Amino acid sequence: MEREKGWETILRGLEKFSSELGGGKCWGGNESLTIVDATLIPYAYRLYVFEHYRGFSLPSPNQSELWANYHSWYSHVTQSHAVKSSCPDRERYLKHVEKYAEGKARSKVGNAVRRGVSAHDYDDDIDHDDVFGDDIVHHIAPLKDSDLKK
Repeated sequence: MEREKGWETILRGLEKFSSELGGGKCWGGNESLTIVDATLIPYAYRLYVFEHYRGFSLPSPNQSELWANYHSWYSHVTQSHAVKSSCPDRERYLKHVEKYAEGKARSKVGNAVRRGVSAHDYDDDIDHDDVFGDDIVHHIAPLKDSDLKK
């Protein structure tokens, strides 16, 4: 239920974004990429992860004018050489995120997510989870102001 609510929140945000496209190919009615487009593109590109691992998919372009706008925007921006050259290969990325999708990631963040807390609230000592094997994090000496001036 929580995942479905999260997905609905994403969809409502994308609908709001689509309502601001203004008839242009990019946000705000612009013909070329804006900072808003550049901010959303990496996340929009990776939405296929939700479909692959959770079965959530975007509404089709013929569902509404907003979704037609969104799909038109996405098609346009992903044709840009700058965007194409910076997006990861889909199959490699799916493999990369698989451990997170299946709840098997072994990191402080992964452990915190499984426990349902923020990584800042997760304490390796209290939670008895020494992700770093030798607990090297506790062996690193803190920096002093004099170290920064060298």
